[in-house]
Parts: sequence; C-alpha cells; structure tokens
Amino acid sequence: MKKNRFIAAVLAAVISFTLVACSKKEKEEPIATTSPPATVALSETTTVPVAEDEPESETGGGNASAPAAPQSPATTQAQAQPAPTAPPSSGLGKPSAVSNATSAEDLKDVDPATAAGSSYDTEVTIQTVTTQPVSTAEFPYVAPEQFESHILNCWSNFIVKDKVMIEASRLNQYLNYVSLPVKDSFFATNCNGLSARYGYDPTGKYVYLEVDWNYYINADQYASCKNRAATIVSGVTKSYTNTVDRIRAVHDYICSQTAYTLNVDGAYNCLFNGRCDCDGYTAAFQICMSLLGVPCKAFATDNHIFNLVQLNGSWYAVDATWDDQDSAGIIFARYFLLGRQSYSNYATLSSMLAPASYDCSRIGTVANEAVMRSAFGIPADAKDVQLGGSVNLNGQNYTDSITFIQGNYKYTVGISFSNGNS
Repeated sequence: MKKNRFIAAVLAAVISFTLVACSKKEKEEPIATTSPPATVALSETTTVPVAEDEPESETGGGNASAPAAPQSPATTQAQAQPAPTAPPSSGLGKPSAVSNATSAEDLKDVDPATAAGSSYDTEVTIQTVTTQPVSTAEFPYVAPEQFESHILNCWSNFIVKDKVMIEASRLNQYLNYVSLPVKDSFFATNCNGLSARYGYDPTGKYVYLEVDWNYYINADQYASCKNRAATIVSGVTKSYTNTVDRIRAVHDYICSQTAYTLNVDGAYNCLFNGRCDCDGYTAAFQICMSLLGVPCKAFATDNHIFNLVQLNGSWYAVDATWDDQDSAGIIFARYFLLGRQSYSNYATLSSMLAPASYDCSRIGTVANEAVMRSAFGIPADAKDVQLGGSVNLNGQNYTDSITFIQGNYKYTVGISFSNGNS
C-alpha cells in the first residue's frame, strides 16, 4: 500500500484510541458517544485471490509472526455508533463569555486575568504603579478606535515593549485584545500573553501603560518559518490546481510531519522540530494559508485552538491537531472544512461559519501502514484486497472500509460512515 494512499473519511471516530483536544493544564476528552472505539470485524471466509499487481505486504509491521485467530464480531463492537445524521462533535467543552466575544469592546468590563484564563495558553500579569515619574513623551496617546491597528503593528513587528497613554476606562479593552477568541492573523495567534504596568495621570482620566508582549516565536524564527512554508506551498501548488485540494495537502503535510507534543509551542517547533501542541499546528497552517492566498484565522477556546478558512465567501473550521492521530498511522479529515453544526454552542462560530460543512472528500490518508496495521491488529502478511467498499459490521453500516486477507481469514476495518453533510 502506498504511503499516500487515500482511505475513507472518518466522519465518526472509529479508531482504537481516544481523540484529545489540547490544553496546557489538562487534555480535554471528547463526548464519548461521538468518538467510539475501533470496529475491526474478523470473520472466516474463503481465500480471495490477490491480483498480480496488488502491492506486496510490508514486513516488520503489525503481528507478522502468526495469523490472528478469528474473533466473534460481538466482541469487537465496544459501544454503539452515533446516529448517521449527527454531525461530528467539536470535542470542545462549553464556551465561556470570552469564547463568544466578537470584539475587545465586548471585554472592556472583563478583568484581563479572567479573560486570559478563558483563552488558550494566554498568560497575563498586571502591576499597578502608584508613584513613579514618567516621561510623557514616551507614552503617545492612542485613541480607542486606534487600538486594533496599534496592537497589530506591535505584533506583526514582534515589538516587545509597548508604551501608550490611553483612557483609563478603556484599560481592560486594550489589554484584552490578546484574549479575543478569533485570531485574524498569524501574528495574533503568535502572541500568547503580556506583562503590564500602569499608573494614572493626575486627573485619573488616563493611564500610562507599559506592556511587554509575549510571543511563541521571534522575528528570525518567523522568517525561517515563512521560507519553509513557501517550500511547502510551492510543492502543493505544482501538484494541485483546486483550492480545496491545496488546503487539504497542506493539512496532511503538517499532520504527517508533526507529532502532537503537549507544552511544545509555536510554528517553528511544528515546521522544524516536528513536534508541538495545537498552537503550533494552527500557526504553521496559518502561515501556509497566507502564502497560498487563502484567508485564514484561528479560534481559541480555553483549552484548544484551531483554524478557520474562507472558501467562496464562507468560513469553515479546519482542525489539523485533531485530525493528526499518530497512534493509528492515519491522517484523518473528520475536522476538515466543517460548518457551524459541530460548533453550535459557540455563538461566535455559529454566526461566522457556513450553515453546512463544505462538500468535499473526507478520505483519510494512510501515513504509516505498519503503524496502522499494528493499531488494528492486522498481520503484515495480510494482503490489501479492497479499498473503499461499503460494509456492515456488527449491525453498523459503514460507507467505506479497508479489507485485508490472510489465509482463510479476512480483516475488515470500518473507517467511515454516512454523517449527513458533515
């Protein structure tokens, strides 16, 4: 089987491990009924001849020492699958007020530390200075309508120390830009917190504010990431002409080259060290989309962050972190170009995302066949005899499957079932 061979889309998690969202404090488990374990039905059958041009079986993967004994199908179905009409779970918990904020104006009355606690991996520390001489010339006045452009200028130029004079009533609004759930650019995604000191002017109407912005990667690392992303995008554009295929190719490349690693942050770790958590996947994907010319944002909850892309004027969710499941050797597309159905609890996403998921193939990719065989208990000398056929396993209809054969036994893995337009 070719490494880049496509297999059926996983619109329900039918694999023998649990999908996890990422958090600095604790990994979030998905809703159990929407992520059941794998279904691998082993049944006795007559030998099916393998054609001459079938790919040879790999050695060194799976349980190659001896054929596995047939098992009763009743023992392979651990729990019922969700109803075919249910969209895939987002895997996210209940949103906070911060997760549903649409602008910093919405957070002007929210304590910055509280806002940061509801924003993925955002750290905020604030110190009030009661008496300290300042040079007012070092603190230019920034009006509320200029907050966004001023802050984005800091982030896009990797400015660490930011000194401004702002209206005291707008202090929280200014500081809470870093905690907004929608990250409009890579630079917003790359800023993960701040340390601030401020004091009031004699009238009490204004504050002199000094902010040290924190970033996952610096300017030099960003330049390196852009060069690496340019190489990726160049290869993708040469291989594919369709925008959806190009987006999927970037998604698969990042997944295939990256191992999810908690508390390893940033696009640089994703693109150069091959290990990171969700902020790395998200930021690297954002850089690539920018070079590809595809509008791309990020969305952060209290314990996860993922991408949003725009196609034909509508926005869709792409979660490469959740689609990268190394322990099964497969790159999935269950969270590729999803609409609002899977994020109905999040008002911001519900209003922003398309009503339905994008109509495209969600066929998964076998990234490592040996790992896949091992994960599903398929011997290395079992031949691949069917790809993509529908099958009924333990009473559940699957629209796609992979079937392997070894002697008088066949191994069928149900890997996709009809799930509406999600």
